[in-house]
Amino acid sequence: HEVLIELFRVRMTMAPEMMHRVFHAEFPDYTSIEITDSNLVEIVATEARADLVLLLKDELPVYAIIVEVQLARDPRKRFTWPPYAATIRARYECPVDLLSVCPESSVARWAAQPIEFLSGQTLALSVLGPERVPEPTAEEARQVPELGLLSTMAHPAAPAAPAIALSVQEP
Repeated sequence: HEVLIELFRVRMTMAPEMMHRVFHAEFPDYTSIEITDSNLVEIVATEARADLVLLLKDELPVYAIIVEVQLARDPRKRFTWPPYAATIRARYECPVDLLSVCPESSVARWAAQPIEFLSGQTLALSVLGPERVPEPTAEEARQVPELGLLSTMAHPAAPAAPAIALSVQEP
């Protein structure tokens, strides 16, 4: 869990890059990305904390990405994810997306099911499961080691996995 969060924390462009590459997401022009407070505590006595919240900014926030790593099915998340998105949207007054990173295919399928709320309205997450993780070339993995590591974790039996893993280690 922490290793996957750290991949997105170390390379803050990884979340928008994956969302663009895998989900064809388009973002407003931005000049910087920063990690912001992932504590989603409201005045209510319950604590809510996202794994990672990234703000795409052009002076002001233009887009927010909540990164949530899901290692297993957690039925409670289907009730907590919508408030995460609503809280970040209200806090930064910009569009928000929730990227769920799921190392297991069955968890990815579960997370990809739309969440119903607000009289039939649904929240659809961007889910990055093993099937959706790109398999980079060794050169791409050398240039973006976080993508190489993510790909190796998602596709350990792929023919290119050993070469990708080795290229991530090379200086």
